[in-house]
Amino acid sequence: MNSADPFEAFCAAVCTKVRWPFARWDITQELTDHLRDHAASLEEKGLSPEEAQSQAVAAMGDPAELGRALDRVHSPLWGLTFVLLRLLILCLVFLLLENIFPYRPFSTLTSHFYEPVHTIQDRLDRGAQLIAQIPLDQWRQVDTLRIHYTNAYLVYQEPTGTRPPYWLYLEGALWQEDPFHQVGDLSYTSSYQPPSPITFSDNLGNQYDFSGEWYVGYLDPQASEVYLDYDQFGRHYRLTIPLDWGDAP
Repeated sequence: MNSADPFEAFCAAVCTKVRWPFARWDITQELTDHLRDHAASLEEKGLSPEEAQSQAVAAMGDPAELGRALDRVHSPLWGLTFVLLRLLILCLVFLLLENIFPYRPFSTLTSHFYEPVHTIQDRLDRGAQLIAQIPLDQWRQVDTLRIHYTNAYLVYQEPTGTRPPYWLYLEGALWQEDPFHQVGDLSYTSSYQPPSPITFSDNLGNQYDFSGEWYVGYLDPQASEVYLDYDQFGRHYRLTIPLDWGDAP
């Protein structure tokens, strides 16, 4: 359109009365389409293009009055309310996704790797003794979660009361292939969190109540094997860990 176009001039006059700037483009498009359709209908009746455009514009009435009517429909208050509502909905959706998928990146990745050497070194610095490093190299699968248990470390720590002073630390990694599928918490579990899906026992029938998913304490020195059992949502697996007591004190 050029500046002499009567449709453009009419729409500009209407939009000067519309205060909400984001409504002006839609109003201009709607009015222009209506004017073009009316002018085309008049041309089919024999009017020249100039006459058809002039009569189409005249049929719309006073542009200032039309603009004020449209301003009431597209008031700044309603427009601003609509924008704020959309922003609120986006924020709520974002917060909902954050709560449903916490700390879950949207790709396949190594989601957790536990290497207990720093914990063990801290114990050794305080008088503990590393009895044995036990190679495992065992894989387990829970739906889309793959777990690789690489090593176990048998450690003698200072006795606490009458309980045995032997602890077992596991080393390994987790791969989460589907970031949207929650299969259970395999990170550290304390008494302030939901019950752990992991339990420990041994070949003598001892059950170890105090445990995290990657360590267990107060092992019976007569046991030759420790069993890690995962049980949650109908998914089960067992990891058998042979104990190498060597020259344990």
